Amino acid sequence: PPRRQTPVLEALERLEDRGVVEGLYAVKALMAWRERTGLELPIAEAVYQVVYEGLDPLKALSALMAREPKGE
Repeated sequence: PPRRQTPVLEALERLEDRGVVEGLYAVKALMAWRERTGLELPIAEAVYQVVYEGLDPLKALSALMAREPKGE
């Protein structure tokens, strides 16, 4: 399926053209790996949601900060 262009993704792609952004597509691989392993990767998931799904960055940060602390 065609990917949805979010404002964050558009901005990151412009920076990537100048060689500034590292790991823009690595978060996609992390999400695939997470699906296979069942690991929790809340920060990577939040980054993916902001970049590829258009989640508001402040909402993503709030959700991360609201998580129950764990001994990770």
